[in-house]
Amino acid sequence: MPMRPPTREEEDIKAKLVKQYMKLLDSPGANEMSIKPFLDSNPSFIPTPWLLNHQLHFRIILPQFALSAGLKTDYVYLTKSSTSWWCVLVEFESPTSKFFTNGTGVGVHSDLTRGLNQIDAWRDYVKEHKDTFLAELDPIRQPLNGNAVEFRYVLVMGRRAEFENSKKKMERYAQYEMGERYKDLRIMTYDSVASEFEYNRLAHRHTMKRKGNKFAFDRYNPDGYGEHLWTHVTKEHLVLTAAQAARARKAGVRIDEWLAGRPLANFGRDIAGARKKSIRRLVKA
Repeated sequence: MPMRPPTREEEDIKAKLVKQYMKLLDSPGANEMSIKPFLDSNPSFIPTPWLLNHQLHFRIILPQFALSAGLKTDYVYLTKSSTSWWCVLVEFESPTSKFFTNGTGVGVHSDLTRGLNQIDAWRDYVKEHKDTFLAELDPIRQPLNGNAVEFRYVLVMGRRAEFENSKKKMERYAQYEMGERYKDLRIMTYDSVASEFEYNRLAHRHTMKRKGNKFAFDRYNPDGYGEHLWTHVTKEHLVLTAAQAARARKAGVRIDEWLAGRPLANFGRDIAGARKKSIRRLVKA
């Protein structure tokens, strides 16, 4: 997708969102459930510390994506390179959770153990049911869906204030956040979520949910520069509302042709093959 510098409006939006998030986070009695509506409404705030070189796949976040009837994630996202995929599962624990036991050491608090146990449950499930789980994602795991898939995990919990005045605890936390302590897991504070959002450009992300054997947008946030999604996901795998189709059309997507089953190209702005045919006609002329 073409890159462009952030606009002043986007920077103002980011500052406003950070202010709203921190106000929620600093509110008395704040917990993961009081912050979740904000995250669901602003998917650009969902942390994506695990990214391959093709970045966030189709700019899609999957909220409340279930592994099984009794095992549900907070969020799932995909990222790929030319040779492999990462499927990333995200868990939000309480912002009041603790990393360390009392004292000057780096003993693991029971809150952190509880979060790690949740990640272990996910690891165990995908180890036993990897193919079944990935089949659920196949409609949007395009193209290159035959490439190998590895799983990565993100655990968000606690606040930086717990350990920021202890060098020893800061060093241990840095190992958690950078994935040095657990090779497939990054552990972040709620403050780090805000820091990541501030550092990155504002992302126009979608959220999607399963709808029968298809996917449907929960939040559709089109980018005026187009997107690869429309060249790889078909109407057999994606349900659109009339309002979403209208927004895609306004953004320059050839959505009527897409709805008619015709494949698109050039970020959804052209009918596949149409440009080549035009060039051949010009050459012949």
